[in-house]
Amino acid sequence: MTHQDIEMTKRVNRIILIFFLIFSYLTLFNLANTYFWDDEAQVATIAKNYLAKGELTGWDGRNLFAYRNGAILDSQLRIINPPLDFLIAALSFKIFGVSTWSGRFPFAIAGLTSFWIFFLIIKLKNPQKPLVWLYSLGIFSFSVQIILYFRQCRYYALTLLFSLLIFLAYEKLIRTRKLSYMFSMALAMTALFYSHYLTGVAFFCTMLICHLFIHYRSLPRETNIKFFFAFLITLAMTIPYAIHYSIWIRPDMSIPDAPLLGRLLLLKANLREINLINIYPLGLFIILLALVAISKTREIRQPLGHFFLLSIGYVLIISLLTPQSPEFSSMADIRYLIPIFPFLIAINGCLLAYLHQRSIVIGLLAFILLIISNIFSLHPYNRDFRWLLPAYIHEINNDYPTCYSMATDFLKKHASRDEYIFAYPNSRNFPLMFYLGDRLKVCCLLNKETILPREQINNLDSPLYIEDNQPDYFISFGFDNNSSTLIDLFAKASKHQYKLVQILDVFSFDTSRPELFWHTFGPIENIDTRKDGVYIFRQIRPRR
Repeated sequence: MTHQDIEMTKRVNRIILIFFLIFSYLTLFNLANTYFWDDEAQVATIAKNYLAKGELTGWDGRNLFAYRNGAILDSQLRIINPPLDFLIAALSFKIFGVSTWSGRFPFAIAGLTSFWIFFLIIKLKNPQKPLVWLYSLGIFSFSVQIILYFRQCRYYALTLLFSLLIFLAYEKLIRTRKLSYMFSMALAMTALFYSHYLTGVAFFCTMLICHLFIHYRSLPRETNIKFFFAFLITLAMTIPYAIHYSIWIRPDMSIPDAPLLGRLLLLKANLREINLINIYPLGLFIILLALVAISKTREIRQPLGHFFLLSIGYVLIISLLTPQSPEFSSMADIRYLIPIFPFLIAINGCLLAYLHQRSIVIGLLAFILLIISNIFSLHPYNRDFRWLLPAYIHEINNDYPTCYSMATDFLKKHASRDEYIFAYPNSRNFPLMFYLGDRLKVCCLLNKETILPREQINNLDSPLYIEDNQPDYFISFGFDNNSSTLIDLFAKASKHQYKLVQILDVFSFDTSRPELFWHTFGPIENIDTRKDGVYIFRQIRPRR
């Protein structure tokens, strides 16, 4: 390297350190600015139960985490989801106490750790190209979508971190052939599996396909054996657990038997959402295709092959394996694609570095527009322009109420100890359970058709069956025909009327969810409370 190259590398490294410091602020600042939404509440509640009982149970002695009529629990009331995020949250609760902040903190740290693993991968794949490091780490640092996922008390940050660790260990293994990297790869694959079964299996399959297509024939037999042995170690550490707990039995999911054409529709939806969340914008993809077509050298093509094959292969496998139905009416389950986010970002980093070499102004301008807005994601069917980074910074510096915090505050003020509460839709009960479970009892979460053992449920001191119990407070997040039906059902069963005591002026949906197409960066104002507010009904008993 020339003296000029050395100085350039030093400058880039200093800027990357600044990126990390800003990234740390954006990730860690005001972590508890909103209450847990329902998926986070699941992790936090089971983690809290683990601290109290030493097992991953849905029962805490007062309330049962009976999501979807108990379908998320086994016959022993143990949660059937992968255990790692629950255990990590429990450890954080043990150290820092049970709170919203402590629930999210370890996952934010996992996200910060992934920054440096990503840096090592980019340097390894592009050793003489500091501009690629700079742009890749810059996009990663300011990606609002990635930061939002890292700030969740959920498995999201873990799947990204362990996928990067698998890839790094793999690259080191094929270069050095050291046994330590074989074992490191196996451990990272095992950790990914216990973070999320589906993404683990999909990423393993994708790594195997990439290895066979890219490196298998060019590597010595010894290295290939070590690669496959890493998989055997992983299988030895996961298959006994999978068989013991029958992890493929998912009564909480209606897994469709969809034809291949339906799965291709899911592939299309996943690709659409990758653009929509600004991880791999359509505008940059079009520019990349044009440059690859006209480039006479391998300067832009060579670094992209592995990342592109890994990314598109993973999306295809997820589209084949996902439990989501092709007839879905909402967005694709983009959370299953988190493991490939860094690799898609690396492709964009290579593109912007290439543009920078041709014109510093164009490279920097494209970078700034990419991180502060969704301008490259726009097309005739997506014309909703958004300022992403400014909106996010404003959000974390200005606390705002959500439907969960306002409903919780109301019940804290008005409900008496051990009164029964029930929320509709069903998923809205669980944030209330986390924040109010030590004071109130969440009732009516099961019906007599539940798959949970009747004797087991009857032994619990909890008003769980909707046929036998009625809430003192019924909280309807939004109001529709189902809300009216439930009120009539409870009133008829109890022979007491339910009076509307307040409509909370807050939007009833999960505005703090991390997916960009649902995240609102603050409260939704001027809502129509007749259908989108939070309705609080109180059971009225006649005085004696």
